[in-house]
Amino acid sequence: MSSTGDRATNRLLRRLKFASPMVSRSLASGEFRSAFKGRGVEFDSLRDYDGADDASLIDWNASARFGRPFVKTFRESRDLALFVVFDASASMDFGAPRSKRETAAAACGLLCLAAEEGGNPSGALVFAGSPIRFDPPASGRSRALALAERFASLRPDDDVAGSALCEALEATRADLKRRSIVVVASDFLASGWERPFAELSRRHDVIALRPVDPSDGALPPLAGACAVRDAESGRSVVIDPSSADWNQAREAALTERRLAWLRAVARARASRLEIGATEDPALAVLRFFDKRSRRPA
Repeated sequence: MSSTGDRATNRLLRRLKFASPMVSRSLASGEFRSAFKGRGVEFDSLRDYDGADDASLIDWNASARFGRPFVKTFRESRDLALFVVFDASASMDFGAPRSKRETAAAACGLLCLAAEEGGNPSGALVFAGSPIRFDPPASGRSRALALAERFASLRPDDDVAGSALCEALEATRADLKRRSIVVVASDFLASGWERPFAELSRRHDVIALRPVDPSDGALPPLAGACAVRDAESGRSVVIDPSSADWNQAREAALTERRLAWLRAVARARASRLEIGATEDPALAVLRFFDKRSRRPA
């Protein structure tokens, strides 16, 4: 990484460390601690059945094995994990004054540090054209700082095209054993991600974090036709940005893409958080969890 990149990363980390206690207090008093209300329990042990027990709690396998009825006992799970699925593909490096990747890095790094402040473990899977690294949830300040630094220092690999969002979601569903709050930070430009996203949401509390840029899909003023290259697929096409028809088609495509994202997130019964390039990620995160804490149980 360049020295300029190092300085930017260090500035972001200093800001996150300052903001994380405030965000942690908000999350601890709101939805972050109660995201699995009514489901936040884990298997504890087996004991002999008595007449006052709920028959639905009978463990039939253990009962058949030992020749007498056993019931499962549970304990409330307080130690919720935060897991981030982070998109580091080339399209995430677009945007100004802050790229979509930088917006996602600030929000996700802040969440990891805030989770640690509240005693919650955090982990991540970073992906670009392929899954890069899976770090299972773990506790400790050093883990949260390492994840925040990794998000902040990521740079796209120009030699790797595409986005492995589907593979990353499938890997998270397969490898993340404990029910967690899963933040999927991506611009969701890949195709076919809807089904693995919905499957992941069946077990976990999933938040679709979509960084947005007001100029996403726009081009600088150009005279005449020009060749442009898709950052992820590497495919080049010739367009005429001065054409009214082309601009109308572009606007329609952008609108339909967002509507498709909203529909897919709603069908999966996941939560959504959009953060603009000029928004303060800390304030956006605080507003999001405050709104969640106020919704009906």
